[in-house]
Amino acid sequence: MKMCLKQSLSVVALCTALAAPLPALAQSRDTQTSYGRNPHYTYGDLRLVSLDPDGPGGSADGIRIGGSMLFQPGLFGQASLTSVDNLDQLDLGVGMRHPLSSRTDLVGILGIIWADAGPQDDTGISLTGGVRSLIGPQFELGGYVGYAEVFGDGDITLTGEGLLHVTRELALVASLGFSDDYDAITLGARWNFR
Repeated sequence: MKMCLKQSLSVVALCTALAAPLPALAQSRDTQTSYGRNPHYTYGDLRLVSLDPDGPGGSADGIRIGGSMLFQPGLFGQASLTSVDNLDQLDLGVGMRHPLSSRTDLVGILGIIWADAGPQDDTGISLTGGVRSLIGPQFELGGYVGYAEVFGDGDITLTGEGLLHVTRELALVASLGFSDDYDAITLGARWNFR
């Protein structure tokens, strides 16, 4: 756990250093290209995933592809496919958003999980609640509490997520999650569809 936390802090510091010049670059463009409104819910993203289990075994790396689509002003759907080591997992969910202000949304997502871990597979449920907030024209933060039950084990995960909106469409995204079973880091990019 301590090793994962040190690695996580190193990754966050590296990403911050690499991303530092990007806001100035984005602001130098026409101001209409900056994100600057409420959080967006129609997007696709691709992320690298690193899992550090709390039990025996080393860390595992993989990839996640996912997306979201807004159907109504307060209703959206989400899907993601994660492949890490010997685990393939498909998540499908329906979410609701409630604006707390013009830049902050309260979100809740109910989902179904299909997981295949080599010799065994299972179907489970997930429930996530959290807040998404734009803290500036280019920066968005999210905090989530999630519960998932699969393979007969219920697990609560705390996740923090940050996005740097380089243009109206393109954002860099990173997240850090903690649970009883594993810690997870993701790094990637998101494309917002208009």
